Amino acid sequence: MTTAVNSSTNSTSSTASTATSAATASSNEFLNILLTELKNQNPIDPVSTKDFTTQLAQYSSLEQQISTNSKLDTLIGDISGTSMGNLSPTAYLGNTVDYSDNTAVVQNGSANWNYSTNGASAVTITVTDSTGATVYSGAGDATSGTHTFALSADSTVADGSLLTINVAATDSTGGILTPTITSRATVDAVDSTSGVTMLEANGYSFKASLVTRIAKAASTTSSSAADAAAAAAAAAAAASSNTSS
Repeated sequence: MTTAVNSSTNSTSSTASTATSAATASSNEFLNILLTELKNQNPIDPVSTKDFTTQLAQYSSLEQQISTNSKLDTLIGDISGTSMGNLSPTAYLGNTVDYSDNTAVVQNGSANWNYSTNGASAVTITVTDSTGATVYSGAGDATSGTHTFALSADSTVADGSLLTINVAATDSTGGILTPTITSRATVDAVDSTSGVTMLEANGYSFKASLVTRIAKAASTTSSSAADAAAAAAAAAAAASSNTSS
């Protein structure tokens, strides 16, 4: 068995919603001040038309800012709420996806997972096959961030086998942590006949709605071309040798 571990971290943030709330509060305060001014102005010496027009223009500008922020909030919400499962089925075909499940299929010689255990001091990884038998047990990466774990096929685990990973993590006080786990596979078929989009990888099916990430699968074109070129060169060398003899 062979394993590989890599780590990376990332974070995102948005402030549009906060800006909208602040602008709305300012708008209400501005309107209250304007109404109070109108109610308490001196009828003999009222606010001039010019000043009142300027105040209305400022209020209108503030309303436009609120509207813009509100639309940004809606746009961000739409983007954040878009599920990978709503993509066109062709978007998955031939690509590599990460999906929220701890069961992966052995594909192209290995089964692959991602896991994160922020705050862990000790991590143990156990992988079992479809019968529940343990095929791997060892220490995992306890550093913060997301890690990739790969288990290669051998005489006991063949391509197409289903393997399930369990990541047990504890913090410095011995407290049990709940890791985040996703599996990785390259999609080779898509089935929507049941009304639910199902993705297939080497015979294993899982829901498209579980997908959290999609990326282009690694291309093997360059290596194939190199192999072909090497074969052609060897053939030419053999032909030259036969001609000389």
